[in-house]
Amino acid sequence: MEVKTRRSTLFGAAEEAVSRAKGQRLLRCAEHYLAERPLDVPWRVDVVAVTIDEKGTKPSRVTLVQNAVTGDARDKPER
Repeated sequence: MEVKTRRSTLFGAAEEAVSRAKGQRLLRCAEHYLAERPLDVPWRVDVVAVTIDEKGTKPSRVTLVQNAVTGDARDKPER
């Protein structure tokens, strides 16, 4: 799971912070993790995007992006 928080949308929504490049880094991280462990299951990374109210005291919006990055341990290259 990847969690992004923003105090405003001035520079975009929190979920927009998970760019294609960030998705590729998450993919490589997951592949590295799975290469070290004997798992043979499909996997995914979800993104939770939180926008905090102007006072910075509580969330004003929470968005869940399921399957932001997906894969299958069975498809990983041999290392």
